[in-house]
Amino acid sequence: MIKQIFILGVYLMDYWAGRIFYAGGRALGKFFQMVSYFKLMRSVASNSFPELHHLREEIRRLKFANMLMRQELNRVKQKRPCLCKKLQIIYFKLRFSLSLRKIKQYLPISKISVIRYLNQLKFGISNLAPKIRGYHTSPNRTPVRITSLIWEIHQDNPHWGRWKIALAIWKIGVYVSPSTVRNILNSPKPDYRRPNNKEKPVKAKAINGKYPNHIWSVDLTTVYVWFKPLYILAVIDHFSRKTITLVTTFNPTAEWTINNLKTAILKYGQPKHLISDKGTQFTAGDFIHFLKGEGICHRSACISRANGNSKVERFFRSLKYELLNLYLFFSKDKADRLLKDYLSYYNECRPHEALDGRFPDERYFHRPRDKPAKTDKTIKGAIERIQFADGLLNAYRLKKSA
Repeated sequence: MIKQIFILGVYLMDYWAGRIFYAGGRALGKFFQMVSYFKLMRSVASNSFPELHHLREEIRRLKFANMLMRQELNRVKQKRPCLCKKLQIIYFKLRFSLSLRKIKQYLPISKISVIRYLNQLKFGISNLAPKIRGYHTSPNRTPVRITSLIWEIHQDNPHWGRWKIALAIWKIGVYVSPSTVRNILNSPKPDYRRPNNKEKPVKAKAINGKYPNHIWSVDLTTVYVWFKPLYILAVIDHFSRKTITLVTTFNPTAEWTINNLKTAILKYGQPKHLISDKGTQFTAGDFIHFLKGEGICHRSACISRANGNSKVERFFRSLKYELLNLYLFFSKDKADRLLKDYLSYYNECRPHEALDGRFPDERYFHRPRDKPAKTDKTIKGAIERIQFADGLLNAYRLKKSA
């Protein structure tokens, strides 16, 4: 009841403010018109120049019109006139008692607009304010449960983009386009970012694997444990993006690298090509003789070429952004445990954009694709969250029925 009375009071105040502004402007115009008439009659009685008074009145009109035009120039980007601009136009019309035809001579505004402003003012000043346009909402809205799931995935994985979130939902059996994910995360503010159309330099073409164990990439990265560098060795299969090996050491020798490669070959098979940079571990004589003895073609990545060893470098970027940069490591055991979790997460539960949402293990072992149809808009069962690395990494799937 109190809320309704308050709203009614505000409405009545706005209505009477508009009426008072209109009546006051009209009365002020009549007053100045009478003053102008008496001055004119006095000038005629005293045989002075009556046209001088007329010119002074015209100068006042032109000054007011000039002020409005200057304000319009300062608001070039604002297409629609604001509330103050409309009130100034109405005051200009009532103050000088101008007809609609004469207003058009002073200001670039149509007669229909002035009539509309006057009619709106009679029912309240707030009617002159520009209407706030609501956001366009499509009738084909995303269900509330899917929307909440998108926000939950985004909060659990803030480093994921729209594609990664959409691919994770596809694995649950529900189709959501990446653009829908983007609109939901950006609502109610749309995304007006335009693509950069500048020409980009041509990059070197990367080597693509045609089947599992066709091409492997090997490289090292570091993470610090008590200000001491801990080296991480990673081996990536180009065809499936599967991480074959992810191990650590404080002393990365060529012998240690060879032993880890032997373990990987015994578990997954022998690759045809192996790409590496020119690090001392990969240019040592023992390493080169080992590859020749196994019949593996050793290829060195070109210096200053971003795509020379791009697969493993891109893996290291994901590893650092999603795991390593979020921890302070005080022991090698903790780093090994987290890397083991990330290896399982990356190969078995993390959808890969280059593989159209498939997991690396699915591509490596030729498992069938389970991409949902575009008409699948319902969640078929309960959702199970799988956590890795102390809950920092999360994956989602449907619970298996007993």
